[in-house]
Amino acid sequence: MDPTRQTHVPYGSRFGDGVRQEPSIERRTFMALISAGLLTAPLAAEAQQAPTARRIAVVGPKTPALIEARKEGLRRLGWIEGQNIVVEPLLLGDRSAGGQQEFARDLVRLRIEVIMASNNVWISVAKAATMTIPIVMVEGDDPVGQGYIASLAQPGGNITGLSGSVGPEVVGKRVQLLAECRKGLSRLAVLVDPNNPGNEQYLMAAEAGARAQGITVRVVQFRGAAALEETFASMAKDQAQALLVLGSPCGTATATAMAVRRIT
Repeated sequence: MDPTRQTHVPYGSRFGDGVRQEPSIERRTFMALISAGLLTAPLAAEAQQAPTARRIAVVGPKTPALIEARKEGLRRLGWIEGQNIVVEPLLLGDRSAGGQQEFARDLVRLRIEVIMASNNVWISVAKAATMTIPIVMVEGDDPVGQGYIASLAQPGGNITGLSGSVGPEVVGKRVQLLAECRKGLSRLAVLVDPNNPGNEQYLMAAEAGARAQGITVRVVQFRGAAALEETFASMAKDQAQALLVLGSPCGTATATAMAVRRIT
């Protein structure tokens, strides 16, 4: 498979393509469609000749919404898990060099043909493991700055997908919007995933944006869903008036859900 050639997907926005927007489709379903599309075009003729199941590796947090969206996206293109496609939910607990080498061996052992990586933590691991297997970013932060792709127009290499933002500069705008929504905002808590390699630039941008607005920033590390109650209690003790979440989709979704419960 040529990883630099991707099948046209008529939804959303993909690097290097000027395709139309379809607001009714969910981001996670769209990414499942991309993954299936990577398999469909070059393998269609072979699939007609042999019933061999194709193999996708999914790396990152496992959430019911993501799993169901992926299944639905694959079903739309005729790929049924357990029948003509196998999805391997790979997790990497050890992010050391040894752990990454084991992850790379798993990709070869399991004959993986496409990798879906949920965020920068897992995109970096997948990129370090292979330069040939196509990697689909579910939501990558600053992919050019992180060295995942050469440019948005011409990504090159074996990585494609969606970016949650095009660069750290958008974080300053988010701080500005928070200041407009919360009049008199002076104390801002910033929740950061320490395992996300892209967070340093985004945190610097958040702090710069806060200084421009005369806002004091308190940085809080995301230590998992189980520790969020304690984290929120600490932010409340510090009298934080607003929360900005930087990090992974898992941390963002979990923190947002807890914040909503606290204000409703």
